[in-house]
Amino acid sequence: MKIISAVFILLLFAGCGSSSNMKEVSRKPNLNPGKNAMLVIIRARPFPIMGPVNNYLDSKFIGETRTKTYFSTIVKPGLHYVIAEGEDISAVRMNFKAGRIYYLYQDISSGAWDKNRALSVLTRAEAQKSMSECDYIQYNKKNPGASLSAAKYKQSIKEYNEKAKKNPEDYRPFFKYQGYKP
Repeated sequence: MKIISAVFILLLFAGCGSSSNMKEVSRKPNLNPGKNAMLVIIRARPFPIMGPVNNYLDSKFIGETRTKTYFSTIVKPGLHYVIAEGEDISAVRMNFKAGRIYYLYQDISSGAWDKNRALSVLTRAEAQKSMSECDYIQYNKKNPGASLSAAKYKQSIKEYNEKAKKNPEDYRPFFKYQGYKP
């Protein structure tokens, strides 16, 4: 029993540690998308429910969140899927417009039956408050994360479409979200 407990604790700490796909930086990000759009994903929970959550734009790895962290990424204008993968996969579809910043909050609920990477839209004021309480982490170009497999991507889009058709009100905030000018 002691060995099992020790292994569990080591795995828990390993999940909370830093990943080589992301690196902490002391400077704050330049939130100016230029001719593109910018996506900022924030995970402001103060305690670790689980380890890192990988995030993808369509199937391309764009970063991960950990407890009290956020990151930003440039997005080409147009319709894209934002996909979060941890113990399960969650997806939302958004229409990104040039020159706009989009803030998403990544909330992780716990419970043996309910662990998801739910995303929600944020106002600029909510985002700024959350970011002030978090560390900024940046994509490590020297050790990029792997893309989402074609099968997982296809399955996540299929599940998204089924859920959005069944419960469109749950996805309306993403349909309507216009982002913010810098």
